[in-house]
Amino acid sequence: MLGLLALPVPICPTALLLRLPCPGCGLTRATFALLRGDVAGSFALHPLAIVLAPLLAAYGGAHVWGFVRGRPVGSPSFWTSRAVTALTLALMGALLAVWVARFLGAFGGPAPV
Repeated sequence: MLGLLALPVPICPTALLLRLPCPGCGLTRATFALLRGDVAGSFALHPLAIVLAPLLAAYGGAHVWGFVRGRPVGSPSFWTSRAVTALTLALMGALLAVWVARFLGAFGGPAPV
């Protein structure tokens, strides 16, 4: 898998098929920059990584912890609650807004594909 990441070929299906960056283009590189402590570099690669990376890490960590304990995390009603639905829709809207803004030249322009 690491060898695949080192190749100069894009592994994003959108980039491969359409030759356009997807709304999440740059998130992985931005997350790795955050892990290195490079907040400015992370923001330049994708401005939402500062919000999305910790949320996704907490979500994944909670599910791993639930698996280790033998109990699922949260009840089904929690994951379908209005608050979680509103947060998800807000984050999806923010991803789309940043994607459009990058096509218009904001945040360093379109992510390289």
